[in-house]
Order: sequence, then C-alpha cells, then structure tokens
Amino acid sequence: MRMDPMKSNSIAAAFFALVMYSIPQPVSAQDAVPADGPLPELLQQLEAAPDSLSAQRLERSIYSQWSKSGSPAADLLLKRGQSAIESQNFEAAIDHLQVATEIAPDFSHAWHMLGVAYFQTEFFGPAMEALEKALALNPDHFGALHGVAVVNELVGNRQLAYQAYKQADTLRPFDSEIEAALERLQAVAQGKKV
Repeated sequence: MRMDPMKSNSIAAAFFALVMYSIPQPVSAQDAVPADGPLPELLQQLEAAPDSLSAQRLERSIYSQWSKSGSPAADLLLKRGQSAIESQNFEAAIDHLQVATEIAPDFSHAWHMLGVAYFQTEFFGPAMEALEKALALNPDHFGALHGVAVVNELVGNRQLAYQAYKQADTLRPFDSEIEAALERLQAVAQGKKV
C-alpha cells in the first residue's frame, strides 16, 4: 500500500522539525533546567512533566547530556554533523557522523543523528539500522523512537509505527507531532482497516 505523497511529505517535515529541535540550542537562564542533574532523574521528570514548556526544558537538558560521548573528537564530529544537517548538507553530515560512530561506537546520540541524516537522503534502510543501534544503546532515546516510528509509517508498517509513537509519547509527553501521529494511526492500532 502506497502512502499519499502529501502525507508522506508532512510526516517527513515533522521528523525534520523534531531533528532540528533535538540539536541542542542555547537556552536563556530563565528556561534552564540543571543540565548536570542525573540523567535518570531528568528522564523521570520528563515523563511526569506537567506541561509542554516543562517538557521542552527537560528535553533540552537531556539532549545536552546525550550530546556528550566522553570523546572530544566524537563530540566535535557530532556537532559538525548536526551543523551539516541544519545546512541541509546531508552527505557531509553522514560523513561526520559515520566517523563519530567509529570513534565512539557506544555514542547513541551520534547513531540517532546518523539515522536522521540517512533519512533525509531517503536511505530508509540505513536510517532504520542507525536508529535501531541508537535504541539498542539507549532504549530511552525518544528521538530515535520517534525516528523509527516515522520510517515505519513511511514504508507502510503502520502497526509498528503506532507502537513506536506510543513508546515515544510515554517517554516524551506533550509532543504535538507524536500526538497527531497517534490519532492518525488509532484505527490501525484497533485492528480496523483504513
């Protein structure tokens, strides 16, 4: 079954917007949440966030921590890869991020961003492999879960997409793109033909 190109484009645009949001941005002092807090605590706070603004603040802190591998070289390559994605130079992003994952093979966020770069070049197989590697290393990586959901939806695996969106929604509440996807795929989840 083939997806409507307009819907496919809007799903891809939503994923790109998520990616741009997942690239750590400077935050003002009033928006800052202690980025040096324990990551498990930040993840718990995110799951229980009372509102969208709180969730965004916590998400920024989590992404900031996920962007640190312990290897200055891998961290620099991640930043270069993210900059290349922002500039829509996806081939350069893939080059930087492949090297980052070779230097630091346990760097889940570099794998996530590599999946994003592959996705943007429409290499969905390598994108899914990189996103799954990110999740194998960090099962709480809600950005990678969102990416897995988007790829599954685009290739027609709507039940798997729904399940991944549901997991991402649990980890990162108040994401309007995920909420829209869950609503869009609700009938599939209930076993109804669409």
